[in-house]
Amino acid sequence: MKITEAADGPQGDGRRRPMTSADGGEDIRRDLAALVTAWEAMRDGADAAHFEAMRRHCAGVAAAAEASGHRRLAELAGVAEIMLTPLARAEEPADPLLLRTLDDYVEALRRLDPGAPPESPAMPCRRARLITGDDTAVARLRPLLRDLAWGLEVLPDATGAADPGPAELIVLDLDGSAEPDRLLSGLTTALGPASAGPQPPVVALAARGSAALRLTAARAGAAGFWLKGMSRDLLAAELDRLALAAAESARPLRVLLRDDSRTQTAYYRNVLQRAGLTVEAADSADAVFEALLQRPPDLLLLDLHMPDCDGAELTRAVRQLPGLGHLPVVFLSMETDVRRQLDALAAGGDDFLVKPVSGGQLLRTVTLRATRGRTLRQQSGRDGATGALVGEALRARIRHEQWRAERDRRPLQLALLRRCEAAAGPAGTELTALALRLNERLRRTDVLGRHSSDALVVLLPGAGEQEARALLSPLLQAEADHAGWRLGLAGQTPALDAEGLLLAAEAALA
Repeated sequence: MKITEAADGPQGDGRRRPMTSADGGEDIRRDLAALVTAWEAMRDGADAAHFEAMRRHCAGVAAAAEASGHRRLAELAGVAEIMLTPLARAEEPADPLLLRTLDDYVEALRRLDPGAPPESPAMPCRRARLITGDDTAVARLRPLLRDLAWGLEVLPDATGAADPGPAELIVLDLDGSAEPDRLLSGLTTALGPASAGPQPPVVALAARGSAALRLTAARAGAAGFWLKGMSRDLLAAELDRLALAAAESARPLRVLLRDDSRTQTAYYRNVLQRAGLTVEAADSADAVFEALLQRPPDLLLLDLHMPDCDGAELTRAVRQLPGLGHLPVVFLSMETDVRRQLDALAAGGDDFLVKPVSGGQLLRTVTLRATRGRTLRQQSGRDGATGALVGEALRARIRHEQWRAERDRRPLQLALLRRCEAAAGPAGTELTALALRLNERLRRTDVLGRHSSDALVVLLPGAGEQEARALLSPLLQAEADHAGWRLGLAGQTPALDAEGLLLAAEAALA
């Protein structure tokens, strides 16, 4: 890429002056065209090399735009470069949500005119379609969404609402419809099944949340129900919930399998993997615990009678592990005694399949239980003593905040608060007391999590290291008379995933 940084002065005296929009507009326009062409070529499939080429295009455009004073252009290209970095390094799969966001950025870059740097506000990087004839609802919702970096496309009716496009959310106004159930069902049917690819969630909108309307929305498969008078904070929370659910649903379901028969294990693995699930087989009880502690699955599939232990006993022990109280457990056994089946379920099981089990029944049971378990963890993945996020719910929230930080180009600090080993008093009591104090002092946007039996995590979106220390250090000093706490801070960088950010905070413990 050719970048002209300066030109001779008007008198030809050889003195350098900054490049203007007119000087660099054509060069940047050509570079932008190459960037858009590269992105279009990637739609049919891309590997790390393609993403690296795209990242280089974005970096070049950002540098050229910055040198010529095209601030908005430089900002958009810079954010796209950040999002492409982990894909170029093959550090994570190409998440559909991330690719749609990148598509929005490329479209925004394509629309900008390098010959005249725009003075308009930042272009929203996500888009929603609102189907309504209520101008008042549009006037109220549009600025709220714009403030949260969402653009809004308004349609007078549902015609064309399911057409392919960049919309990541569809909001359907039910007020004034004589048959809201048919309206919602028709829209969800037109969008097609989830198996056909990622579909934008549909949210019902109404002035009042009557039981009849809420039930109608639930029957039609709506992802949410919004009231027209909802506050900005509630709208932000709903958008975050939908984005988090979309990101989680894009990840394949993970199953941990323990069966003493190698033949049966191979059969179950084949059935589930062919349907897109990820299956890990454990050959002993020790291997089960090691896998659960390293990375909890979405479901545990257990034989009831095994040489090294009983499946019911193993389930009781699993339920005692922190954060795994809601892990779905499905038993597989030739046991036909109803009393023994009920005893196994009483030990903590969620379902019981009697061998031989068909592939269809196995797949349906595992998928339904695992999906429901993931949903419950998203909604209630909190520690009972402190109210803090735990386990996979905490890690999912860290991933989401990392994505938001890179998307919005703002800092993110993760603080790890670990109790000193020499501190006196019960660890659980002191941890709970600190969590209560944190809940009182933290900002509305901050997130509290429980990392282990003696450590808490605080996510601080938009905060730098100094701001994070200023917020947390006085609180830790106030607690010093009761327990000693160490503080480790780590800032988000594109190279760190959720586990990497936690490890960086561990390494920074003072």
